[in-house]
Amino acid sequence: MTTSNPRVSADPAPASRARVTVIVSHVQGMACFHFCSISLLQGENANLQWPLNPALSLFENIERIMCLNRVAHNVARVDFLRAQGQAQDYEVIYNVSPCQPHTAIP
Repeated sequence: MTTSNPRVSADPAPASRARVTVIVSHVQGMACFHFCSISLLQGENANLQWPLNPALSLFENIERIMCLNRVAHNVARVDFLRAQGQAQDYEVIYNVSPCQPHTAIP
């Protein structure tokens, strides 16, 4: 499943686009997501979970957190990668915020 952002009309320069893996799972009975390889969003011990707002799509949940924290200008796509037990992995492709350098591992 791929979800795209209708607001992204043209591809930016390659240096301004990045990708990150997001893991969706349940923690203490609550649907959550976790960012891999972006230290600001994954937490000090890489154990930070963001609760999923059921009124929003996964795409909207991810984009809100990334933009609020100035990691992304916007999210271009969210692609399903694989399911592992109760968790699902997604690749998020986003346009890096000009306000703060991203810390994603290429």
